[in-house]
Amino acid sequence: KDLVKGKRVLDLGAGCGAVSLALVQLAALQVTATDRPEVSPLLAANVAEADVVVVPWLWDSEVAAELQVEFDLVIACDVTYHQHLLASLSRALLAVCTANTKILLAHHDRRILPWREQLEEMFDVWHIHKSELQWREKGVLELFFVCRRCHKHCSDAETARKDDSTDLGALLKRIALLEAD
Repeated sequence: KDLVKGKRVLDLGAGCGAVSLALVQLAALQVTATDRPEVSPLLAANVAEADVVVVPWLWDSEVAAELQVEFDLVIACDVTYHQHLLASLSRALLAVCTANTKILLAHHDRRILPWREQLEEMFDVWHIHKSELQWREKGVLELFFVCRRCHKHCSDAETARKDDSTDLGALLKRIALLEAD
């Protein structure tokens, strides 16, 4: 909860908005949710009663004014499923993240995409949790902490990696469970 409470949070690739709603419940100061323009009407309808700003955004397009703020935290869940979007994801993260932004990435391991290698060209990436999925499709859900290189929060990832009972690991597990519902 301390990772989110009172923070400006971006839900990148928010889909139906479940993670955004969880972030509101965890007392984020501001929640901004983005997804492709064709998904945004459903996203907006799902979060209409919550205090969530919805911004339609294609990762390779110009960054909207609503995204030109300093986010404390960016959360991206299950956004690594199309190889042709991986470079766009890296560029999008660079566009919305400052040196002080923490990035949490939940990823369903499809073992076919080199997303991590591409992300590591510009970011430091730490694996912090791995769970076997027991819903819908079997597989592995992995959680990662990502930050820009030479970033002061990188020591946070080392701590989280060593002890996945930290708030960071607990938050990601809760969010992953919400996505499963």
